[in-house]
Amino acid sequence: LFPYTTLFRSVLGGYRWKAGQDLGLGLEAGYTDLGNYRVKNVFNDNDVNQRRTRNALRGWMVGVNGKLNLVPQWYISAHGGYFRANDNSNNYNNSVGQDLGFSNGGRPGRGSWYAGIGTGWDINEHFGLGVNYDYFHANAGKVRNNATGDVSTGLKRSTGIVSLAGEYRF
Repeated sequence: LFPYTTLFRSVLGGYRWKAGQDLGLGLEAGYTDLGNYRVKNVFNDNDVNQRRTRNALRGWMVGVNGKLNLVPQWYISAHGGYFRANDNSNNYNNSVGQDLGFSNGGRPGRGSWYAGIGTGWDINEHFGLGVNYDYFHANAGKVRNNATGDVSTGLKRSTGIVSLAGEYRF
């Protein structure tokens, strides 16, 4: 799988308590849209599915976070928690659009996890800017063979993201 779009959006809200002189620990919840992906042929960059179908990875998150100030304005941070990936409700087709008899959607098993680390600079008491690396271990749910009823589990749509972050504190 190769990225189709590089636009990543995430909104997290939460509360962080002071747990020490330079340490904060907190809870967070939010929603992330990790962009679209498209299956490509590794050897010649042609689409595997010639209809150029796009598939988005997004979902809800809830977790914990921590922030440690190394010097008064420079910090490192970490967070992680539960990630519930979206349900794409796909039917699978070959390169000319013929139905292959496989589907997913409306089935449980999409719950997974996310984790990330970051560093940044506190501009003032209320605003900070940083750079983060986040990894989303996203379960794709189950794929069902419509003819036999067989179900395949353990399919993943995982991804790692490097991002810029802004933080507002009150």
